[in-house]
Amino acid sequence: MSRLHVTLVTGRAEANLIPILQLKPEKVCLVASQRMLEPGKRLEKLMEELLPDTCVELRQGLPDTDPKAIGNFAIELADELLAWHESAPGRAITYDMTGGSKLMGLLFQEAMRTSGAELLYTDSEAGALYQLGTDLDPKTFHTLPIESVLNTGLYLRLNGKRLCQSLSDDQEWRDRVQQRKALTKHLGRNAEALASLFGALNYLIHVSDKHKQPVVLKGDRRTKNTLNPEGWEQSLSKPPAKPWREALEMMAEAEMVEWSPSAPRMLRFNTLESAEYLSGGWLEEYAWHCARDAGLADVYCGAEVTDLSARKDDIRNEFDLVGVHRNRMLLIECKTGRMDEQGQDQQVLHKLHSLSEQSSGLFGTKVLLSAQSFGNAENHKRNVKRAASMQVQVMDGAALKALPEKISTWIKEGNWPR
Repeated sequence: MSRLHVTLVTGRAEANLIPILQLKPEKVCLVASQRMLEPGKRLEKLMEELLPDTCVELRQGLPDTDPKAIGNFAIELADELLAWHESAPGRAITYDMTGGSKLMGLLFQEAMRTSGAELLYTDSEAGALYQLGTDLDPKTFHTLPIESVLNTGLYLRLNGKRLCQSLSDDQEWRDRVQQRKALTKHLGRNAEALASLFGALNYLIHVSDKHKQPVVLKGDRRTKNTLNPEGWEQSLSKPPAKPWREALEMMAEAEMVEWSPSAPRMLRFNTLESAEYLSGGWLEEYAWHCARDAGLADVYCGAEVTDLSARKDDIRNEFDLVGVHRNRMLLIECKTGRMDEQGQDQQVLHKLHSLSEQSSGLFGTKVLLSAQSFGNAENHKRNVKRAASMQVQVMDGAALKALPEKISTWIKEGNWPR
């Protein structure tokens, strides 16, 4: 049987593509409104690459708002499809009701039924494709579980992004990260007790003032960061108490810093990697370990992503952690410094919301991990509430120890647990 799949192009191309990749029709008709023309062209090109044996047509010119014009377009297309359907035996049509505005969906549904099209609906929350027949008779309804057809690279491409590279691509990096896993897990599980230590390390490593040199000299994408030969030796403001001492002992054992109980205030940073780990990299690695231990295989740490629509500019953004499971994307942003000064908390939220809105699609989950409280006592509640309004989940301080269970639940159920 030769099957033609008709779908209205939506701004979230993964919603269009999932049933097509799963059902693999012989022909596809992408119907693009004037507003959806560029996403339609991108989807057409990608489908020709992914499904070389499928005939793909991009039907342009669908009006965006006028009901009469939309209806006339839909009827004209339905008449054409009916003629194709009746011209040879064994031809079938499926109309995917998922895309388009409510107005388009209503008018197209009625028009497509006159062409003999079977109706299809994708329910991402239920993880199901509903085949509803032609006459919407419940006796003819069938349910298919949605298959895992999208990986991280493809998910990003569908949203106009390209995964360039990530830290976790490197086997040597993965080996080093594994060697210090015990330290990383300790820091994550004890984040609340160690919050002031994280703040002290961030200050020693990155802040330059009249009293001290920073450990790390900031560069740009070309020059990169470098270890400051005049700042590798630093001093804590006071002797460390028990929670700090235990953590510093583990850091020294993992060769992330030189530290001794005999000179408890003195710290020596011998490598750039160790300095960057102690000033924030450990939290990214903690998220990486939690995701991998929970069974998330398609996941990247420190991923560089570029915009396909502005290749000449080569503007890159970094996702601390990005992965896909069962066609749903997980994006995690990690912060270890204080975020209750100069609007830093709002800047972090804006960045995560902006990047993820462009790349996480309909099925994306956005999470902010903060080693310290997400704002001070006065604005913490406000910050968490504002994050929720942006569909950003916040885990800070003591809550970090629950990250493995949260990711595990997300993998199993598709939703981030409250």
